[in-house]
Amino acid sequence: MRDIGIVFVMRKEKLHGLITNIIENFGSKFSLNDLLLSKSLSLNTKKEINRIFGSDYQSVSSQDFCIENRDGIRTNIKADYIHKHTMEILDSLQIHQTYPAGAGIFPDDPKLTQTLINKLNDIFQRESDYPDLRSGLETDREEIGFISKNLCLKFGKTAKVDYHFIKAFMGLYHNYDEIILERCVEEMEGV
Repeated sequence: MRDIGIVFVMRKEKLHGLITNIIENFGSKFSLNDLLLSKSLSLNTKKEINRIFGSDYQSVSSQDFCIENRDGIRTNIKADYIHKHTMEILDSLQIHQTYPAGAGIFPDDPKLTQTLINKLNDIFQRESDYPDLRSGLETDREEIGFISKNLCLKFGKTAKVDYHFIKAFMGLYHNYDEIILERCVEEMEGV
């Protein structure tokens, strides 16, 4: 099989729900054959699964999953990345004593949100094949406001720096990315 790239799936697409359902029911590792032989899936669902996973795509990604083809086994690697990045941010905050673990914080503090975004972008830059790609990215007020407001809605006026807080930040960061991606698609489509 020749690897030809990545398919990105938006949350609003029917395919996103299908893949999320597959992960929930079949786990984070599965083969195309497992899915096609399953008695719990309809014929139409199997056709759609075969169309996407039976192709030469190396990766099928969204904000919620990243399924890579590794020698015929499809593996959702996204959960590993979210945990890994959450722990790296917590470690960095602790090492630099910026916001140590367990410290009381105000979730709607824009400085806190900017710090978390910077830490995550530092991780992306270290991991990237193109390290200078993310270094020029600026965070805009809308992104900071979106994340800060939603952290406050989730945790209230005060919270503590811990795994759950950073993981929630990660989710909101990716949610904002999807909002921007949807805007770009709409602009390209002339909507």
